[in-house]
Amino acid sequence: MAWKLELELMDKAADEMEKGNGHKALPLLNEVLSVNPMHLFAYKCRGIIYAGLKNYQKAIEDFKRAIDISLNDSNVDDSFTLEIYYYLGNVHESIYFAKEFLESVEYLAQAIKIYTKILQIHPKCIPARYRRGNLYYYIGTNADRPDELLRLAVEDLNFILENEPENMDTTMKMDTVRTWNLARMMLGEGDLSWLEEDSDIYPRGM
Repeated sequence: MAWKLELELMDKAADEMEKGNGHKALPLLNEVLSVNPMHLFAYKCRGIIYAGLKNYQKAIEDFKRAIDISLNDSNVDDSFTLEIYYYLGNVHESIYFAKEFLESVEYLAQAIKIYTKILQIHPKCIPARYRRGNLYYYIGTNADRPDELLRLAVEDLNFILENEPENMDTTMKMDTVRTWNLARMMLGEGDLSWLEEDSDIYPRGM
């Protein structure tokens, strides 16, 4: 039966991905999608593999296809769709940093739009706030008129600090504190005192 073959192929593909063998998982996922062209998890997994191989356009195609399917299936949980949007935003960032930076800034603008869409659905999504806030800061530091972008960065990063989850990654927290303060300093609203006050979070010498 088709569903049995589909399940067997997905199990094998997941096993290869867990071992870090994306190149072996890829043909298995292709087979899954030939059996079931609406398989959300297969599109997600193949998109992740393509992104890892730096085949960004194919990754974008797979993530967009997964989003289209999920938005038209009431049985799909919103968290799955949000996860795919997040991967899609990450890919656009990767394209920017793989190219000639400011010459491909439209990819960062697209990533911001994607993270904004996530936040319209789930305003408390900390990873999306973190990515968007850092992009606002990064673009702002390279802009002729940075104030508006830096204020948006401060707003996103401040939200994270005020709504910090208990299990927040230490590196993310340190980076959030650092970027939030640097953005405020560029706006003329902060100073270096935070290095002393937050030494437990952001140790000296970092």
